[in-house]
Amino acid sequence: MKVSIENLAKSFGEKDAVNDLTLHVNEGEFLVVLGPSGCGKTTTLRLLAGFERPSSGRIVVGDTTVTDPEHGVFVPPQKRGLGMVFQSYAVWPHMTVFENVAYPLRVRRVPMKQIRLSVQGMLELVGLGEESASPATALSGGQMQRVALARALVADPSVLLLDEPLSNLDLKMRERLRHELKQVQRRTGVTSVYVTHDQSEALELGDKIALMNGGRLEQFGTPDDLWHVPTSRFVADFLGTANIVPVVAPDRLRDKKVVTAEGATIAVHGGEVDADGNGYLVVRPEAARLTSEAPVSSSDGNVWPVNVVERTRVGGVTNSRVEWGGQAVRVSALSDATQAGPGKAYLSLARNDAWVVSR
Repeated sequence: MKVSIENLAKSFGEKDAVNDLTLHVNEGEFLVVLGPSGCGKTTTLRLLAGFERPSSGRIVVGDTTVTDPEHGVFVPPQKRGLGMVFQSYAVWPHMTVFENVAYPLRVRRVPMKQIRLSVQGMLELVGLGEESASPATALSGGQMQRVALARALVADPSVLLLDEPLSNLDLKMRERLRHELKQVQRRTGVTSVYVTHDQSEALELGDKIALMNGGRLEQFGTPDDLWHVPTSRFVADFLGTANIVPVVAPDRLRDKKVVTAEGATIAVHGGEVDADGNGYLVVRPEAARLTSEAPVSSSDGNVWPVNVVERTRVGGVTNSRVEWGGQAVRVSALSDATQAGPGKAYLSLARNDAWVVSR
């Protein structure tokens, strides 16, 4: 079911937790709301769930308006038809796995025969088909979160809400469960809104990402949009790692070239600069190339001599720090014996990997 959030705002005293937020989630889509602590992402989820009342704005689920303070509309949480998975598993320790998952159906007075079929089917879907009779206290953290997910899905919610559900798990388990979560979401087709501060989760899970900053929407789009064509330094820096270099475009990027403070001319893919032609070049470390000898040819002309200050290896990746016209630039590449070591080298960059933002 589709979700529309229009001009949503929420204040706590003088603090604006959410400010004029507009988002649209298509049916069956997986939206990740991403951002640092205090950016308003969890408040947004609580407003959608009905746990908080907004100061202004409107929320529509499907064709039903569930929140609209201007017209006195507020549908309570239990009547919104939403499923919720919390950060703390919220699994009842005195119940078995089956009883935990069956609880929402029992509250709705679903016949026991249907409960058995629905619960067992959902436990099979999340990989707990053999744990039905196990006490909740016998489960691992990853298994308890699967129980919470099954319980949220068993009543066939119109929208699934997830509030940092993997943050209490260790790294290996988080990586495994986010893959499983995406598979479950695809199989069920449920529209999902997932809150996290973890960029890796956002990039892997999201069909779309809403990156928030200071209560406002900083950028909305696909993971590729935010990674390759950020709209601000904040987006480029928050999502992964980026080299950000001040530049000037005297002709406002009409020839798709910018100039650094040291006079280096760079051919870029696109972007925008401010009214005075000032902007910031954004280059991902893995997009730059570092070689011990100058490339034979470069159609973009983006090749410069540099000095490699430091070179470190992490697993199969080599990270280099170079001095380029007074700027410190990071370069990452799969480890290769031919890559330039400390000392003189050549930095090259394809036009398509260079983007400019105005702020």
